[in-house]
Amino acid sequence: MIPAKSAAFRALDLPAWTDNVIIADAEVDVGSLKCVAAAFFLFRIARVFMLSSRPQVQALEGRRLCAATSPLLTTIHVDGSVHGITAVVLGFDESLTPASATNANSYIFGKVPPQNNSNSGITLGDVLGFLSRRATPNLARPAAVRATAWVKLGKIQWRDVTYDDSTHTVTLLPVKVFNGATFFHMLRVKGTGPYALEDVQGHPFSGGADAVLRWQYRVGKTLQYTDKDGDRVTLTLKGPGMLSTFIRRVGEPRPVILISGSNATSKLSGKIIQSPKGNGTTVIEQLSGATVKNNIIGNPHFFVVST
Repeated sequence: MIPAKSAAFRALDLPAWTDNVIIADAEVDVGSLKCVAAAFFLFRIARVFMLSSRPQVQALEGRRLCAATSPLLTTIHVDGSVHGITAVVLGFDESLTPASATNANSYIFGKVPPQNNSNSGITLGDVLGFLSRRATPNLARPAAVRATAWVKLGKIQWRDVTYDDSTHTVTLLPVKVFNGATFFHMLRVKGTGPYALEDVQGHPFSGGADAVLRWQYRVGKTLQYTDKDGDRVTLTLKGPGMLSTFIRRVGEPRPVILISGSNATSKLSGKIIQSPKGNGTTVIEQLSGATVKNNIIGNPHFFVVST
């Protein structure tokens, strides 16, 4: 018996993706064949197997599926305030090529696109003129500013993109300071197409796939969320001020927390209720804004990536 998946085939160390190569079971009585005929038969079977799997090996090698050889996004930080973000800083785990890292088309940031989104550029104001904003007399803007849109189809436009190889960070500078509550909802970093990021060895970002992050915006005096391992986290701000938080919708929450309106009497406290399968710790992507007293910075149960 020569099964489709036998110990003999496993001995060849075939990867899991060869499961879609099917060789029909064939029952052969080798004892009833002459030696030459048996050898020829086995050679034909092996040749069919090798030819059928060869194109798959070449195609997958070209995609660099192994994440260990591809650059990955590790951190995100925003400068400014919740209603006035001046820069978005992305951190990566290895060096990128400056040409790909500084291409503004590699980063899409802004609102989550609606299902019926259109690229026609026609708005309701174009159809009903009285709904469009009237031009203000005697308010002239430079031609370069008029020609540069700061947002297109809900996506922030970048006036400059810089790369610091010493820290493996990319800084995205928007054409105009933007409101995080409105636009801090989705980030796509390109790992496919002509604008894919690459490391210095030419490996595409994220194994040749786009990375997409989505956030939910929350604002209040208290922030509560559950970590991926089940730990329940609560942050509370007492006194003046508010917590403006952008928390990931999928995977680890890793909240970006911007504090506003606080003063010297404000106090931020945090606690974690460990789940049976949890580790009693949580990762906060960013905790910044007005300086307040807190029990979070330096607390071993809270790992704050940036402030």
